[in-house]
Amino acid sequence: MGPGNIRTRSNFWMLGYPKQAVTISDAKDAHARRLRHPFDLGWALTAGAIVFDHLSEPDEHRKRVEEADRVGRENSLSFITELLVPINSGIALIWKGQFAEGMATLKAGQEIWVASGGRVSTPYYKSILAGHGAPRQS
Repeated sequence: MGPGNIRTRSNFWMLGYPKQAVTISDAKDAHARRLRHPFDLGWALTAGAIVFDHLSEPDEHRKRVEEADRVGRENSLSFITELLVPINSGIALIWKGQFAEGMATLKAGQEIWVASGGRVSTPYYKSILAGHGAPRQS
């Protein structure tokens, strides 16, 4: 993927540059839209939007996930709609305080991920589920 790949934006966030992380994330999404490749766009809007989880901005996270869901459905991309969307939607719902719905949604996506052999990010998802969306410390 081109400008602002998925890991770059998280690196900026971890280094203490949240505004740059958002700028990179937005550039990544714009690049993916210009490519007009539905899977790349769905991936960018879900896996690439986790920076908004780190920034405690669930509405921004959810906005991107909703676009990914639309793109996935329009193009019959079950990996996007059945796995990435539920995981990311669940995370955003939990941080919005909608714990029961968010946890059920995240757990459903995470179970599909693990059943398909996925292991990357599983500890992160489990930590969110274990914390039940406890309020974050700034």
